[in-house]
Amino acid sequence: MTDFYIEQILQKLHIRKRYCGYRLLFRAVALALEDEARLLNVKNQIYQPIADSYGCKASNVERNIRTVISLVWENWPGALQQIVKYPLYGPPSASEMIEIIMTYIQRTYLISLI
Repeated sequence: MTDFYIEQILQKLHIRKRYCGYRLLFRAVALALEDEARLLNVKNQIYQPIADSYGCKASNVERNIRTVISLVWENWPGALQQIVKYPLYGPPSASEMIEIIMTYIQRTYLISLI
């Protein structure tokens, strides 16, 4: 069920499936939702498992996520600002974006995740 919520948020942010970063961000948020403690060591507990499953480096995972964040920030900053409950003065980092989406899902769909 969380996959549906992640997909809804990514669509709301105008992140389309044609971007490589879409599936990587999707998986990163799913991992964070499974265990919030993974946010304490994003590189080893989120990026590296994703990289292993796609046969690439953890730095590639982070870079592709940053690429979709840049697209959102440049073209639809209002969409991002709507889901964040504090002012953003620049694009969030990849780990911040994972946390932003995870927190939004938890806050918005809390009843469904229990």
